[in-house]
Amino acid sequence: MMMSTDPAHYIEKILPYDMAFRAPGRINLIGEHTDYNGGCCLPAAILPSIYLGISPSSVTLVEALNPGIVTGLSEDHDWLRYIKGAIRHLTERFGSIPPFRMAFGGDLPIGAGLSSSTALCCATMSALNALFDLQITKDELTRLSVIAEQDSGVIGGMMDQISIFNGRKDRALMIHCDTWNFEYIPALLPDYRWLVIDTGVQHRLIDSDYNNRSFACQEIAGILKRNQVVHEFISELTHDDLPLIRNLLSDEQYILVRYVIEENQRVQNFINALRSGSVLDCGELLLASHEGLKNEYRVSCPELDSLVDFARHDARCAGARMMGGGFGGSTLHLVDHSDSVSYLNDIQNYYSLQTGRTARAFEASIGDGLTRIK
Repeated sequence: MMMSTDPAHYIEKILPYDMAFRAPGRINLIGEHTDYNGGCCLPAAILPSIYLGISPSSVTLVEALNPGIVTGLSEDHDWLRYIKGAIRHLTERFGSIPPFRMAFGGDLPIGAGLSSSTALCCATMSALNALFDLQITKDELTRLSVIAEQDSGVIGGMMDQISIFNGRKDRALMIHCDTWNFEYIPALLPDYRWLVIDTGVQHRLIDSDYNNRSFACQEIAGILKRNQVVHEFISELTHDDLPLIRNLLSDEQYILVRYVIEENQRVQNFINALRSGSVLDCGELLLASHEGLKNEYRVSCPELDSLVDFARHDARCAGARMMGGGFGGSTLHLVDHSDSVSYLNDIQNYYSLQTGRTARAFEASIGDGLTRIK
């Protein structure tokens, strides 16, 4: 499903509805695949968003504004699984949900690792909560959205939902994924900008090895719990614990644990670098994160690696890494603002020559979280 790049088009389409909502996408500065391992991550809400309108109706109908599909809930569209998941969990808690008519669309790319599916799920939850006065708190909406998306087939954590519901302009959220607590961290570096470059390789996490990584980490945590090494999560371990667990795990399991431990430490180091304004340290940590995701966690792909390789050898970019679940999607680049236009032009040309694909790119301005706009 392709989307227009003009949010005004979608806002105009949803304003005739009784209520209207904006649910942002998110970037993750660093801390990948740590959320479902009870670790730390540093996401932020961005301006590209899903826009959703909703009204009471005599029969439930959902319209995907681009390409203009109007359907009931019995149809089989990928995006409907997230809407159905939200309805199912609200129904389990509150009984039947009255019929409604809903429309959605937006300028948030699909399959680019920017959490478009989560934004749709969170927007649906919020819209139904408001329309039918269910009086669910933001924290409970967050938890219900996590469960609904997991039931759709993606065994992930809570990073996307927390950042979408709680985003704040120019701030990242340092999330402690074991407790779901978070704190706001200033995410702007003087004279630098966050750029997102979409490989055009659309990942469907349900069909990729994403769930296999999650299941593998659940198995590892089970081994460590049975041996009384951790209480719940891999992320309770530190680097000093690695020799103690080496004989409990296979080589492949050990490498996954080592990555999680190192990525958690990179999150802490990255926050320190942001606070001190060290662009150089931030860039090096981004590149180190990508190497871990590529070589240890093994969730990258040649297209992602090509974009990061360009960044690694270009002085205009402090650093870059793949972002999201992997196996496609986007890369995140920290680029000197004065050079951002030329950098984007050059990396897009390079990517086209290397892969034969067109890379969509844009500045990832950090904005507020989910809001009601009508």
